Amino acid sequence: MIKLSLNRPVTIFMVVLLILVFGMISYTRLGRDLLPDIAYPSLTVLTDYEGAAPQEVEEFITKRLESALATVQGKRRLTSVSREGVSLITIEFDWGEDMQIATLNVREKLDGARYQQGFPEDADRPNILRWDPSSKPIVGLAIHAPGTLVQLKDGVKELIKPRLEQIDGVALAQLSGEVERVIEVEVDREKLVLFNLTLDDIGNAIQAGNATIAGGSIKKGRYRYSLRTLGEFNSESDIGDVVVTRRNGTLIRVKDVAVIQDTIKDRESMAFVNGKEAVGLLVYKESGANTIEVTREIKRVIESLNIEFQNYNITLAFEDAKFIEQALTNVWVSILFGGVFAFLVLVLFLGDLKSPFFIFISIPIALITTLVLMDRFHLTLNLMSLGGLALGIGMLVDNSIVVLENIYRYLGLGKTPMNAAFLGAREVAAPVSASTLTTIAVFFPIIYLQGIAGALFGEQALTVTFSLLSSLLVSLTVLPVLTALAEIMKGRHTPGVQIKPLVELERVANPRHFWYWKWWEWLILFIAAVGAASYFKMEWMVILYIGLGLLVLPFALFCLKWILTLFLSWFFQLVSLLFAATIGGIQWVIDVLILPVFNSGYRLFFWVYHRVLIWSLDRKAIVLVFAFMLLGISFFGAKQLKKELMPRSATGQFSIELRLPPGTAIEVTSEVAAKCERKLLEDQAVEVVFVQIGENEADLADLLKESGTHRAVMNVKLKEHAISLDEVRRLSNEMRSFAARFEGLKLSFTESESSFEDLLASEGGSGLVVRIEAERFEDLETTNNMVMQALSAIPELRDLKTSYARDFPQMQITLNRDAIFKYGFSIREVGSFLAGGMRGEVATEFKEFDKKIDVRVRFSEEDRAAFDRILKTSLTSSEGTIVPLSHLLNIEVVKGLREILRYNQKRVALISANLAGVKISEMVPRVEAVLADLSYPEGVSRPVISGEQEGIQKSFSQLAFALLLSIVLVYMIMAGQFESLKHPFIVILTVPMGMIGTVFMLYTFDLTLNIMSIIGLIVLSGIVVNDAIVKIDFINQAMKEGKGLRESILQASEVRLRPILMTTATTVLGLVPMATGLLSWMASLSVLKAPIAWADAKLLKMGFMTLSQLFSGQGAEIQRPLALVVIGGLICATMMTLILIPVFYELFTLDQPVLEPAAPLDHQAEDHQAEGKEEGEVEKRQMASSQSSEKKETKKHSQDQDGVERDA
Repeated sequence: MIKLSLNRPVTIFMVVLLILVFGMISYTRLGRDLLPDIAYPSLTVLTDYEGAAPQEVEEFITKRLESALATVQGKRRLTSVSREGVSLITIEFDWGEDMQIATLNVREKLDGARYQQGFPEDADRPNILRWDPSSKPIVGLAIHAPGTLVQLKDGVKELIKPRLEQIDGVALAQLSGEVERVIEVEVDREKLVLFNLTLDDIGNAIQAGNATIAGGSIKKGRYRYSLRTLGEFNSESDIGDVVVTRRNGTLIRVKDVAVIQDTIKDRESMAFVNGKEAVGLLVYKESGANTIEVTREIKRVIESLNIEFQNYNITLAFEDAKFIEQALTNVWVSILFGGVFAFLVLVLFLGDLKSPFFIFISIPIALITTLVLMDRFHLTLNLMSLGGLALGIGMLVDNSIVVLENIYRYLGLGKTPMNAAFLGAREVAAPVSASTLTTIAVFFPIIYLQGIAGALFGEQALTVTFSLLSSLLVSLTVLPVLTALAEIMKGRHTPGVQIKPLVELERVANPRHFWYWKWWEWLILFIAAVGAASYFKMEWMVILYIGLGLLVLPFALFCLKWILTLFLSWFFQLVSLLFAATIGGIQWVIDVLILPVFNSGYRLFFWVYHRVLIWSLDRKAIVLVFAFMLLGISFFGAKQLKKELMPRSATGQFSIELRLPPGTAIEVTSEVAAKCERKLLEDQAVEVVFVQIGENEADLADLLKESGTHRAVMNVKLKEHAISLDEVRRLSNEMRSFAARFEGLKLSFTESESSFEDLLASEGGSGLVVRIEAERFEDLETTNNMVMQALSAIPELRDLKTSYARDFPQMQITLNRDAIFKYGFSIREVGSFLAGGMRGEVATEFKEFDKKIDVRVRFSEEDRAAFDRILKTSLTSSEGTIVPLSHLLNIEVVKGLREILRYNQKRVALISANLAGVKISEMVPRVEAVLADLSYPEGVSRPVISGEQEGIQKSFSQLAFALLLSIVLVYMIMAGQFESLKHPFIVILTVPMGMIGTVFMLYTFDLTLNIMSIIGLIVLSGIVVNDAIVKIDFINQAMKEGKGLRESILQASEVRLRPILMTTATTVLGLVPMATGLLSWMASLSVLKAPIAWADAKLLKMGFMTLSQLFSGQGAEIQRPLALVVIGGLICATMMTLILIPVFYELFTLDQPVLEPAAPLDHQAEDHQAEGKEEGEVEKRQMASSQSSEKKETKKHSQDQDGVERDA
């Protein structure tokens, strides 16, 4: 491969150019999102059982369906919620399960359970719903306008919703907080009794009076006519004119016993934006659609809608795309600056600009090749995949550094550039390939991880793998060609003929004189002008002007051409001069000011290092004891680190959940929410507050939570300058204090709103969750109250709440069967009177153009508000007996359960709390101690801590296995390279040494041990061994040449010191922007605020992203632990490599005799001959390309050939 690239440089150039073209195409095709496309393996079964209490739903629906679903293949966990009138069962499957097959299996089990004996016949058919993080709305709009809510809803539904759903990539636009029009037939209860009528009589009469009946067709003469009998209502008065019955020859119409009103249904949900009632519109994207592009198109449509319909005020309440775009931009900026820092390191170590440029050029080629492979493997540009690119930006130049440094070493030995490129690249090809494979090997276990870790980091692993393979290919093909480019091009740049001056070429190309026109051309032009003038009847003055124009035009064009030629030639010369002066000035600064200082520092470092190394080799015991003491301290420190599932990131949006006592009317809830909304809007950090009150069936994630008219969710959008978790926590504390004014009001907070947070919630979420299991309600209630009281004494637990609470007010009405049958009534008759009068029954539909409006019959609003009056109503039986309603039933007001939770077919109560100022790992021991001190009812086991802690245990165990497997794979690859079991063991000792720096960095920056930091440890295990591999390989080569053990170690330590420091510095500095938030810190400096503000204003006018957004650092919190772990571990491991690897190598090799170099065997001689032949071919190509120096090059080739044979 190296030989081929040197022999065919044009081919290599064309291949690189082709990759660049395909890379640009791939970049435009790649999707952009916050996270990889994750199909969360869960299904939710929703079953409606109208009118049933939670206990009845659990007994007759949930338990029966759970028993059937328990045998579904691949099931991991089964949870359920039984509420009034609805059962929700969530089946979570193993990661990697085929969800289409799982859906078919679940449907089969549900259908089988539905037709078993005992399943309620009046229950609806169970529906299967899917949920994943990408199914949440990407944009939330709040729309308000003058007029009624019905008009607003109709306008949004007919004008705005269709326009949004027409956008390519939008799957659905769902209304929230809407109102539904209804025609109420409010029956006067007393008149109903007076005329001895029932609600069913009125409903049946209205239904019978509203019908259009098809009557077939009728033939009349030559034509056949379709026959339709029209009898539908045309107005509300038609409903009132419907005859219900006759009494003594008098018609009793609906309007005689009821009032007809065109109104809205009872509100179950409401929406507000910045204090104004509105209709919410939640926009969902199609699976796989580009969130950023879809959101941009939505914003363009909103702008056009605001122009077309100026009465409608459309507010962007929340969006995901802004955080996604800024997070991705932040990673790109980190990649850019990481590459610049790596370039500066190369300039310092190599001392000129040409060689670092050769290495630096490998970065964009490798990145663009990675984009091509990402497109081929259907990956997306997201926070994880771009994090992989940022992680690898410093490693991309490592291979090129080793190759180039070795090529320069051969150049220093007097080899020609072609020979040095070939020998230098071939000599290190094996160790460079092995080091790359060891880095790639650590990512294979990540690809096969299950759970959230595998779903998140699979694409990151593939991205790093693609980038490292690309960099290896570039270092072994493109880099040797670039270093030998001057010699390859020698003779090619000499033209075969003498280039003529531009003036002479111009004279040949344009032989005409200054005036351009000849006399006979003037004559033809004059005749043509006269003919045109006579044909078009033009004036002679016009003809004169045209003639003068034709005369002057060639002269003007001639002058313009020469002026432009002169200007461009001077301009390009000036640019070339400035470029050369700039490069020369930079090189002068490097040579005169920087390099002397740097080289002096490097020489001092090497002098110290050399003596420390000799001292360490002579005192191995002391060094090893000290190293293992540090290692022991780091292991102890690692156990003391705080733990959490994932780091949190500020998205600029957070939510507040308000909960009043269950049963609170929606009007009361809206009043309290409005006061909280005004409090938030008074703060300078808040931009938009979008409030949703009541049930939100549009979002499955909200459907699974507690719902009702007593609950409200406030989505708060912060201003640009206030986007931070500290600002969110400040507002949260202020709202907690404000909420104390309202009796029974409880708040809970979600610090950031994004699909990333939703994915974490699926694995347990954040905060503390305690799960109590008990079969008997009494035991569950006793244990729940006991644990709640104990946990409330811990001050760091905020927003404590439980899922088990008997606080749902119910009026239980028991029908007195004896009295009902005694007086001649039926159960259905009495029940229909109550249920129909309070809830109402839909009698028919009123059609208005293309709309269908329900016509509902029930008691008047005054009667529904005073239930005691209804109880005093006297009913007349079929036997003529008049009995007060209160005598036929018994009433009891109780507080019941609002929902019943089950976990793997067991009743549970979940107690949850947010953490204030502590991490979950700090809180778990304290909570476990509290739970251990409690005494529980017989048959109830100790409660289990789940939630985030459960997610930590599962994810950490998988990642620990992946780390162990990665180390084993690295060892196996090195054993194959060295053909030894001992040398890989020496190299692998650098992995635990890297943990010392890792623990130090986590403690220094007050970070936690989470999934990102453990992924960093896995990555580190593949990186830290690279320097040791190259160093041990060099020691082995030196010993094969006959040098002594100590001499080989010292020589390898001297020769490999510079490339080891270079590769470490480039990798570390490449990660510095992502690890430290350096760019956001620079943007916050007071000295830069004014220039950045000025640039922001200019960029905003041009429609570009501002510098404040570019350097915001949003999303960096997620990748920061990974980068810091790699930086700390790599620095520490490098320092250990410089000392401990020589110590271990000499320790393990002391008992082996040092062999003298043996005479080469026959096959070795053949290899040397082949090597000489390859060098000869390269030199022949060099001689053929340089005709002017053939004899000189032949002589030089012979000298080099002799030198190669002597080296061999």
